[in-house]
Amino acid sequence: MTESPLLEVRRVEKRFGGLRALAGVSFAVRPGEIAGLIGPNGAGKTTLFNVMSGVYRPDAGQVWFGGQEVSHLSGHRICRLGIGRTFQAVRPFLDMSVRQNVLVGAHFGAADGGRRGLRERAEELLEFVGLRRKAGLPPRSLTLVERKMVELARALATRPRLLLLDEILSGLNPTEMAYATALIRKMRDEMGITILWIEHVMRALMSTCERVVVLNYGQVLAEGTPAAVVQNPEVVKAYLGEKRVKAGG
Repeated sequence: MTESPLLEVRRVEKRFGGLRALAGVSFAVRPGEIAGLIGPNGAGKTTLFNVMSGVYRPDAGQVWFGGQEVSHLSGHRICRLGIGRTFQAVRPFLDMSVRQNVLVGAHFGAADGGRRGLRERAEELLEFVGLRRKAGLPPRSLTLVERKMVELARALATRPRLLLLDEILSGLNPTEMAYATALIRKMRDEMGITILWIEHVMRALMSTCERVVVLNYGQVLAEGTPAAVVQNPEVVKAYLGEKRVKAGG
């Protein structure tokens, strides 16, 4: 018997005035999957994340998570159901310590549990992302990759079943990219978190994801394994060919 999808996007549309940012997007993500979401700039990827996480409400269509429609729920309710996310622009709370930033996520996502349990959770996540020794520092003293790790730990602190990653590798050097990519695999393998990942660093994404969904002009252009997607002539024309990249190459 095939396992039911954890996430289902059903014919989702989103407009901003005369601009149709999403035009009937449909796909599903299975539990335990690391799936990629790619496409040219302006394809609608972050808009779709905003719809999934409750920042925007769709103008048409539905988002289902864990067998429940979440299309019209507020962001905090969606978070507590188990959808966490990071953002393109890393914006930690600069007047708080690294630890306090992660605790914000823990409090925001917690439906139960005492203060002590949340603090222990924050400490475990800081260890996981390699920032425990800098827990008391302000984020403004950190490097870009460290700030991204604060953002990741804060998202993980909400206890997501599905984590939406929005260009977590942007601006990182190859060593930092390898470190972040290894953490993505560990989140799935050790924490059981399903991942949907927007990324323009194609080599890393294609070598990590089991399946890729391609958006173009707010529509699903293709989906399948990385190997199948990079051989799709329409995908090459719309995106991969412009970037002159190959899966793993």
